[in-house]
Amino acid sequence: DLAKQKNCLDAGQVESVRTALAKPGASGRQGRVQLKELGGFEILGKIGEGGMGAVYKARQKSLDRVVALKILPPRMAKDKVFVERFKREVKANSILNHVNIVRIHDAGVLNGVFYMSTEYVDGETLSQRLRREGYFSEAETLRVGRDVDVGNEADARGARGGSASFRDFFSFTGKAVQISL
Repeated sequence: DLAKQKNCLDAGQVESVRTALAKPGASGRQGRVQLKELGGFEILGKIGEGGMGAVYKARQKSLDRVVALKILPPRMAKDKVFVERFKREVKANSILNHVNIVRIHDAGVLNGVFYMSTEYVDGETLSQRLRREGYFSEAETLRVGRDVDVGNEADARGARGGSASFRDFFSFTGKAVQISL
């Protein structure tokens, strides 16, 4: 109710939180609600957070597959500008199909929560990798540069205009670098 009073959540979102907390295994941490489920998705853990929302590792129950689930924060869901931007991002990414760009699976609104599910990339961002290793080998630098260039070129042909930033890239052993959403 406090979140509703402070205009952080609307009535539907408050009810979603109550429902989620009433389920076995749901818990709060340091006064914050830990999302466990959203519609047909079981939330497995938080991957990260950016300007347009939080991204979670989730299991799509209907297909028994792991996905990345991007959720627009409640404060942004109340702002028509952010909602339209989120919808444009969803639409732009839905038309992209390239090995160097993470594929979108589904998007929608559940109980007032805007979401987008995408292919889950099991890896680390390039910036995480650089912090861990300190540098890339010459061969790896060339491979990463090629993949990023090819992904950005494909992205630029889509509606996003090649807007990927350094933190958006994922690297994983034996596979191409992919631009995430």
